[in-house]
Amino acid sequence: MGEELLGAIGYLQSYAPEMGDAKVTCDGGCSCDGHDPLKGWHKARTSVTWVSWIVLRILSLLETAGSACPCTVHLTTQRRQDEGNTSHTVPLGPIKFKVNMLMLSHAGQMNWIDPWKVTTLAVGDRRRA
Repeated sequence: MGEELLGAIGYLQSYAPEMGDAKVTCDGGCSCDGHDPLKGWHKARTSVTWVSWIVLRILSLLETAGSACPCTVHLTTQRRQDEGNTSHTVPLGPIKFKVNMLMLSHAGQMNWIDPWKVTTLAVGDRRRA
């Protein structure tokens, strides 16, 4: 037991003050411990899709699960931490966290994603690399 799958979570990082963080947890036949919160805010004046990788440890054989996935991944929105920068205060109003994609790779290979495009081009950018 303990088969590992590689998951990718694509989410928006933006300079909008209402952007928050998200805590990752897993249950229902798997674990994904030890992840820092996903950061939905950054100070650069762009909005980009950022990809974070998580390792899912499946507690039973995948073959016994049938058509149902034995794992549930939860993202819980939370207010971002101030990080000591007083020029970008954390707002008290509603917070946002936007997920753009979720992917799973049984073999652990994610080389089909171009990391430069994912982390460099702004959302909606039509430039070609």
